[in-house]
Amino acid sequence: MVRSDKTPLFAVIDIGSGQVNLKIAQIPQNGHKLQLLEEVTKSLPIGRDTFSSGRISPEMLEQLCQTLSGFRQLMREYKVRRYRAVATSAFREAKNREYVLEQIKVQTNINVEILGGSQERYYTQMSVRHSTPSFDKLRKEGVLVLNIGSGTLQMCGYGKNGLEFNQSYPLGSLRIRQLLSSVEENSLQFPRVLEEYVLTHIGDRLFPFNNLIVTGAIVDRLRTSGILSSKSKKSDFDQVYARLLSMPVHTLAERYHLETGRAQMVLPAMILIHTVWTRLQKSDHLLCPHSSMTEGILLEIAGTYLNEEDESFRDDIISGARVMAMQYSQDEKHVNDVMEKAMLLFDKVARNQGLTSRHRMLLQIAVLFHDSGKTINVAEHDVYSAMLVLSSDIVGLSAEEQKIVSLIVRYHEDDELDEANPDYLALTHKNRMVVSKLIAILKLSNAMDASHKQKLTQMSVTIKEGKLRIRMTPRESYVLEKWMFDRFSAFFYDVFGLEPQLKITRE
Repeated sequence: MVRSDKTPLFAVIDIGSGQVNLKIAQIPQNGHKLQLLEEVTKSLPIGRDTFSSGRISPEMLEQLCQTLSGFRQLMREYKVRRYRAVATSAFREAKNREYVLEQIKVQTNINVEILGGSQERYYTQMSVRHSTPSFDKLRKEGVLVLNIGSGTLQMCGYGKNGLEFNQSYPLGSLRIRQLLSSVEENSLQFPRVLEEYVLTHIGDRLFPFNNLIVTGAIVDRLRTSGILSSKSKKSDFDQVYARLLSMPVHTLAERYHLETGRAQMVLPAMILIHTVWTRLQKSDHLLCPHSSMTEGILLEIAGTYLNEEDESFRDDIISGARVMAMQYSQDEKHVNDVMEKAMLLFDKVARNQGLTSRHRMLLQIAVLFHDSGKTINVAEHDVYSAMLVLSSDIVGLSAEEQKIVSLIVRYHEDDELDEANPDYLALTHKNRMVVSKLIAILKLSNAMDASHKQKLTQMSVTIKEGKLRIRMTPRESYVLEKWMFDRFSAFFYDVFGLEPQLKITRE
């Protein structure tokens, strides 16, 4: 394909549990639509090693490096200057992953990053929304997005308020096939056993969503082979499902022109879809758009070239974090009050402090979680709040961003920032400064509602002559708030070079 050297060209390598995929794309000149130039897929069941032995074998590593070397050569031919190579559950769960990553780097000069489950879901959702024109309508009605990988089953539920449910289960088609292979050999009730195994993980529950979207590499194969269509009725799906339950693998492979390895993944995938679909409140249609995590990463890279960011994705990350944080019996009025004050402060100081909209989102998530640890221990709630952040599966955050949020939460109140904290030291200098600035903002914002009674209202902020002047109107005595504000002003002054002043205006 002929292209201009001025058009941005980039690539993504996705090392999955069952295959390795390379996509090379560009943004045409004067255009905003992603254009795929090349796609190469190599079947490589890395998950077979990990899910059975917990390690990636030397033989599998050798095959992987050969594949990646070929991808590297193809990227050179295209003169790709920017790429991301990512790995998912097969690498996350491998005990020897660090050694494998190092060998890949040595042998191929490719740096591979391991994505967390929340990042996988984020990129998959980005792709689904891009490839489903009716997504906004479906979301208003309530939609569950099911992503079937080789190693994991990922579920995200959307409603009127954004992301309302997200969960990841160790139920990928290759994994459960591997785990239950002995059962299949010795039981005529394999489909029933498989369905029961799925239910032990997702629970016998009803999901409050009216639409179902299913994605994943195996789903793409189900669609291209004719087993599923882009839009399927429940009655049609049930007929196909009943037929496949009694069909031997070799017959299935022959009828639908599938490799034997692919054919073995069909029944687990169909059982996953069937089991979840029967637990939706009311859904008569199944959508299978052409979407993938890889495409989501390509869209994100394209957005950085175009200097564009979809605010709806950021809003969904925040709404998902709110759902998780509010499980811990927090004072919602206090959280909302601190949120309002923190956002006003951030928006006033951000421009000249190197703070971005992404940092604003991290601060919002920190506010949502800052008191969550009180459910466990009130006296040391900041410590436990930070632990809850690290243990929560917050969709859309990288591992580093999750550490940033946990540090903000950890030092939001009484304790001074410990610059010897290993998590703090592990950050780049730039991110350490971001942490300090967001802590300073949260400390002041939390101080102005120290009593949890929302005594100070009608906030306005101005900056003049090195002073950060905050004007508020009190509803009652605010002695505690003023004392806490004065305590944390010095840290804010150190970090921002602005002296906070609390000015009270009587109505």
